Amino acid sequence: MAIPALATTADPRTISERVNVLVRDFNGRRTAVTVATLPASPAVGERWIVADAMAATFGATVVGGGALVVPVYWDSASWRMG
Repeated sequence: MAIPALATTADPRTISERVNVLVRDFNGRRTAVTVATLPASPAVGERWIVADAMAATFGATVVGGGALVVPVYWDSASWRMG
């Protein structure tokens, strides 16, 4: 019986870029940041905690300028609360 091939996708990022994402993700889970300082091009599903959200509505796009601390995730288009 042959071993089935694993599905693979090419990741165009360099090793350094992948490590930077891991470090950002590790630090982001432990330190609250402002919405303005969230990464501009994160990996889908990347999570952070923000300290200046205007509202706390699950699944809504996060907007800075407030005083709420909420977890956020990147959905491939925007940072959302949740």
